[in-house]
Amino acid sequence: MLKIDKYEIIQNEEFGHGGFGQILLAKDLEEKGDEKHLFVLKIPLEDKMTGEDKEIFNNEIDILRILSDIEDNKYTPKIYGFKKFDNERKQPFYAMDFISKGLLFDYAKFGKLSLRHKKYIFRKIILGLKFLHKNGICHLDIKMENIILDKEFWPVIVDFGFAKKYKNEKGEIILIKADKGTEYYKCPEMWEEEKINGEKADIFSLGVLLFSFVNGIYGFKNSKINNKLYKLIIDEKPDEYWSNFPIGELSDDFKKLYFKMVSFKPEERPTLDKILNNAWLKEVSNLTQKQDDEIKEELKAKYDTLKSKKEKNIEEKIEKEHLITRGGEDDKDSIFRNSNLKPKKISKDRLNINKAIKINGNLKEVDFMNSLSSKIIEKFGDNCYIEPSKKDLKFEVIFESEGEEEEETKECKMIIELFKYEEGEYLLEFRRTGGNIPEHYEYFLKMEEIIDKMI
Repeated sequence: MLKIDKYEIIQNEEFGHGGFGQILLAKDLEEKGDEKHLFVLKIPLEDKMTGEDKEIFNNEIDILRILSDIEDNKYTPKIYGFKKFDNERKQPFYAMDFISKGLLFDYAKFGKLSLRHKKYIFRKIILGLKFLHKNGICHLDIKMENIILDKEFWPVIVDFGFAKKYKNEKGEIILIKADKGTEYYKCPEMWEEEKINGEKADIFSLGVLLFSFVNGIYGFKNSKINNKLYKLIIDEKPDEYWSNFPIGELSDDFKKLYFKMVSFKPEERPTLDKILNNAWLKEVSNLTQKQDDEIKEELKAKYDTLKSKKEKNIEEKIEKEHLITRGGEDDKDSIFRNSNLKPKKISKDRLNINKAIKINGNLKEVDFMNSLSSKIIEKFGDNCYIEPSKKDLKFEVIFESEGEEEEETKECKMIIELFKYEEGEYLLEFRRTGGNIPEHYEYFLKMEEIIDKMI
């Protein structure tokens, strides 16, 4: 029996994962009663974490403890047992309620929610954020991946590693230092590394979530002033901005609300109360109990469909077909012969892997590459390091070789790059740039194992 503290792990496979470690399903061995109370354990891997990572993990525990003590809190998970990073040689962890109906991100991606469903859920996310702000906490990493639906299909906000107190004892807002977060969701002032209003930063992130939740794509990659799409928002050029998105008819109420929420100037972003009372949300603002129950039943049907898809492993996939070749486009067995995806032409003396992959919506290619680089480091450890590129979808992996006598063969290098060809379709290439072929071939096969585990 695998246990941590008083919790028994009841699922061998990871229930989830993050950059810090594992998320596992568990039960409390000391808890009595007929009803099965399930918990999620968040377990960091200390050897993979920096000092800053450990501070973030401890901070999450501190914030959740504050929120767990507030009566009638249905907006954030309740924390139970925990062990922070300290000088004691014990496994850090914390246990929180198992929130059973899945990530908002998965609903948006696979659930085919109606606009009414999205408005209904979004309105409740606003209420959750209002609860945090009322209690002096700003989240600073609001995004779809950090919203989970509970058994009543109420959106619960999770992942408080970056969260901070932003009000003093009198309830007055104080400016805070905050530059962490997710690239797509960070407000402009966070890029400048200046002190910010945490409340307004959360509202900006909520605006980004609104756009991606409703439309299935992001409205811009980041809010830096040199980003072409976001610059159109700064310059107040709505017609030019919206011409970039072939996403069907959007109401003027939605467009105006979104532009306000992601305004460059924090003071121009609306309050959460104004967002709640916006005309775009009027349809779901005063539902009867019967109407509310009907929507929950519809969401339950969506969940059942989503669960069925997951059980059949029908999700965002990386196609298993692959090609290990020393050639380029003309290889007879290329997986690209019936596709308009074409591998990059490379010289005949280089080893490469070409993989056709699918990444659906939400501009997740950067997240995919970040995850891939993390998996590579996890797999090879101290035997390799990663050299970033100026391009987001490209990096170099450098392996330290043992037993080589000649200086120029001590390092084995490969470029990993992702090319976009059509919406949702990509070509992932591993290209050898140095070192001997036999040694690289073994590394490439190990790379294949990493990719297969990401499927």
